[in-house]
Amino acid sequence: MNITLQQSFSISETETGLKGLDNIYPSSHSIAIKNRLFIICNGDSDQSLKAGQIVCDAIQTYFHSFLDNKQDITPAFIEKSIRFGEISLDEYQREHSGMNNIATTLCLFYFASDCVYFSQTGSSYICQIRNNQVIYKSIDSSLHRKISGITRPVEVNIVRLKDVQAKDQFFIYAGELSAFPDDSLICGILSENTSREVKLSKIKEIYLNKTNRCFSAHLIPIRNTGHTSRLKQRLNSFLYFACSLFFPI
Repeated sequence: MNITLQQSFSISETETGLKGLDNIYPSSHSIAIKNRLFIICNGDSDQSLKAGQIVCDAIQTYFHSFLDNKQDITPAFIEKSIRFGEISLDEYQREHSGMNNIATTLCLFYFASDCVYFSQTGSSYICQIRNNQVIYKSIDSSLHRKISGITRPVEVNIVRLKDVQAKDQFFIYAGELSAFPDDSLICGILSENTSREVKLSKIKEIYLNKTNRCFSAHLIPIRNTGHTSRLKQRLNSFLYFACSLFFPI
C-alpha cells in the first residue's frame, strides 16, 4: 500500500478573550501536499504555550534530521522524537530558572507508506471518517500526564491504523472533547458540498460557542492508497503475457 494525500488544511487561532494557547504544525500558511507529519500542542497559559513551542519544534526537527526518505518509520522512531522533545524542554528549563515545571499536551500524527501512526498526551480528538461515518475515534486521553521533561518522562502510547482507504478523511483537534459529543455533527459538516477551509471554519465556530477556548485542528483527506495502481499493474502484466502467447514476436 502507498498512501497518498490530498491537500490538507490546518486552522489555529488564539483570539483575545479566549482561553488556551496552541502550537500547530504545519501551520495553515505553510501546509503542503507533501506533509506527512502533523502536530498539535495545546496549553492554557503563557508557560504552556512556550512548552508547546519547544516540543513541537523539537519533534519536527528530529523527523527532518533523522528520517531517511527511503526508510519506513517505526514506533521506536516516533517515541525517540517525543523523548527528544522532553530533552529539549529540560534544557530550556535549566537555562531559564523562571520557567520550571512547564508542560504541554501533544497530539502527533504521521502517515507512513502503508499505515497511520498517532500518539496522544493530554486532550485531543482524532477521528477517521469514511462515507460520512466515523469508523475510528481515539480514546479520551485528557487524563494522561502532560509532557514536562525527560526527568519525568511520559508513557508514550502509539497507535497504528492500517485500515485506510481512498477518500477517507482524518479530523484532528486539541481541546475539550465535550465540544463535539455527537459524531454526526462533525460528519454532517465534513460531508457538505463546500471547501475544506469553510468546513473547518464552521467547526471552529461551533467549538468557540461551546467552550470559549481557541481552536486548532487538522483536516487530512486521503487521495489514494495504491491498491488500484497495483491491480492495474497486475492486469497489464497478465494481458502482456496473454498477448505474447497468441501473438508471439
